[in-house]
Amino acid sequence: MNNPTVYIILVNYGTPDDTVECMESILQNSYHKFKVIIVDVENLNKSVEKISLWIDAHKDNRFKLIKEHENKGFAHANNTGIKFSLSQKDCSFLWILNNDTVIDKESLARQVNFYNRVSQKEKPGFIGTKTMDYSKTDIIQNVGGVFNKWTKFPQWIGSGEKDTGQYDNAELPVDHIQGSSMFLHHTLIEAIGFMPEDYFLYFEDTDWCIKAQRAGYINKVCATGIIYHKQGASTGVKYMDDEKVLQNKYYFYKNLLKFYRLYFKRWLPAAYFFLFKKWTGRIIKGEWQEAKIIWKVIWRRQSSLGY
Repeated sequence: MNNPTVYIILVNYGTPDDTVECMESILQNSYHKFKVIIVDVENLNKSVEKISLWIDAHKDNRFKLIKEHENKGFAHANNTGIKFSLSQKDCSFLWILNNDTVIDKESLARQVNFYNRVSQKEKPGFIGTKTMDYSKTDIIQNVGGVFNKWTKFPQWIGSGEKDTGQYDNAELPVDHIQGSSMFLHHTLIEAIGFMPEDYFLYFEDTDWCIKAQRAGYINKVCATGIIYHKQGASTGVKYMDDEKVLQNKYYFYKNLLKFYRLYFKRWLPAAYFFLFKKWTGRIIKGEWQEAKIIWKVIWRRQSSLGY
């Protein structure tokens, strides 16, 4: 496989400045056979205008903007970009990348090389990068994730550690990859389908990774491929009012239980223990609105939440 084309999917939800910064870093990367599909959701904060201005100014036909007028969730927006990419004859790889990231100059080339090397002996599924903190650039956010042996709760490898290259020479088999950076060959979609859309927000990436595992693929991390992640900006949190922030938290708590029921039903009590612990903490801190959401999720009175 010689210099295949990689389609990079960016979802923009009200954070066009982050998207522009991400596109700048992609433009400067060392691997030139790429195309970028930006899926804008709801055109918040003049996103379409700002992103279009950047594309027009650079006159680079490798960047394409697709407009989604309704917010149907993180997975749906990514799938819009994926489906367009797969309709193009030159699509070999896909890179699902959060728009609140900046990529290292060599990250894309290293992921392509990593896949080609690993695929000679295994069936690589999703490949992650070493994800660093955007503000504290020597601090690791994660190098993929595993499920806790006793609770099956998702845990991130390397989270909060100072990067000394401790993971760079390790081919890390992991259970799941963070949705901020998921690199894959297009044939994986044929085997396991598109990103599951029934979560709306949170856990769709973890679900997708389990589907790959159960289909016989091995999820890994290319730790020499590096991105810098702002974390949280891609969901538009900094532009949300308190009600919408609470709505996002509702999706997290609800989808945690949904995920356990689908894949780890035997360990479901651990998920409820986590929720009760969170609920108690919010009560102690006087965070009544979030405590109310957690309580209603626990008792499955979701229709009364109004979301």
